[in-house]
Amino acid sequence: MATKDETRTGDELIDEAQEAEEERGGSREERAANLFDIRRIIGGLFLFYGIVLTVMGFGASDQDIARAHGINVNLSVGI
Repeated sequence: MATKDETRTGDELIDEAQEAEEERGGSREERAANLFDIRRIIGGLFLFYGIVLTVMGFGASDQDIARAHGINVNLSVGI
């Protein structure tokens, strides 16, 4: 790991911003890794599927509901 003197750019404002960033929550690489965390991606997929099923449930025909023994399955699962 580089020391503070090795990471200095010579520009006072940039150096202060980098120090504040490190104090706030780690480096840029760590925040980028957290942004693409697999749990966020899977959660987004569940949200997307829930929205799709809810929309499909609102548009379900009487025949679709009759096939499911009177239950609007898409709407129930989507919600």
